[in-house]
Amino acid sequence: LGNSLYAMDLSEGNRFLGLEIGQGTIQGNTAGVNGFYNHEGEDMEIGIRLGAQNEDWRAMLVFSFLSSKEDNQDYEKGLLEFDYYILTTDFDTGYFRPYIGLNAGWMGYESKGDTTVPAISEGSFIYGGQAGIIVGLMDTFDIDLMYRYSLVNSDAISDSQSFLIGINYLY
Repeated sequence: LGNSLYAMDLSEGNRFLGLEIGQGTIQGNTAGVNGFYNHEGEDMEIGIRLGAQNEDWRAMLVFSFLSSKEDNQDYEKGLLEFDYYILTTDFDTGYFRPYIGLNAGWMGYESKGDTTVPAISEGSFIYGGQAGIIVGLMDTFDIDLMYRYSLVNSDAISDSQSFLIGINYLY
């Protein structure tokens, strides 16, 4: 990782700062010893991202969170993501780049519980993959449409899924 980031040309236009927003889903096990995943929460997921890219791949750090008031589940994720551009199509006003990638990081999870289930609060290792399309609209902005799926190394959580749209400022 260090060598890859060091070798990458970080000249103007290859670094970016962005925002992402979309639908996040968490599959939780609030049944305790019953051992089945019975608590699925959905709500808006919001995140920030910082990264670098070239014509073949990108790497980024992502911090995102979801707070599902309807079913009392929250999470915060910190991820390191690597994406490989399957195809790069340049045109006069921008570019089009479908990609696949891997992610790994840490997730903090909290289920506030109620009268029938206990409250849960824990942190876990998270890992998975993503796929999407980046459309470059101008020299300084691109739009990212992404699906991210991550497994969670936890007794209380099975997985996390997100459908996201992101906007990146290239500098």
